[in-house]
Formats: sequence, structure tokens, C-alpha cells
Amino acid sequence: GGLHQAIEAKELVKLSPETRAMASVTYQSLFRKFKKISGMTGTGKTAEKEFLDTFGMQVIQIPTNRPKQRVDYPDNLYVTLP
Repeated sequence: GGLHQAIEAKELVKLSPETRAMASVTYQSLFRKFKKISGMTGTGKTAEKEFLDTFGMQVIQIPTNRPKQRVDYPDNLYVTLP
């Protein structure tokens, strides 16, 4: 707790009383309550094992309808001196 109060203090506004969560639920346990779930994302392939282990769901990669225009270059690392 206290995140809201920290932001309020930073922004110099009146602090609201601190609240407390009465209950919480993970996405995994929430999604298990549904008979069917589906979704679409551009990054699902990187979490393929988690989808299978957690939900028993396969990730299917849908090819793009246009050729990739992005050019991937190697990473460059730079040191910042004080």
C-alpha cells in the first residue's frame, strides 16, 4: 500500500486515506473459472510454455499478411561515464 499516497505527496495534493485490498485473485485463477477462453496477441509465442502449463492452451502463430519491413540490427552497448 501507499502508492497512491506517494503519488499524491509528489504532486502536492491532499493525501487520501490509505486503503487496503480485501481480496485478490490471479489472472490464472480467474481464467480457470471460464469454460472457454481465447485471445490474440503479438507476443504470445514468447509465453508459449506458460500458456500450455497454466491453461493447457496451445499457442498458434498466425503469419502476417504482409512481408516484414522491420530490419533487425545487432544490439549496441554503450558505457555512460560519470
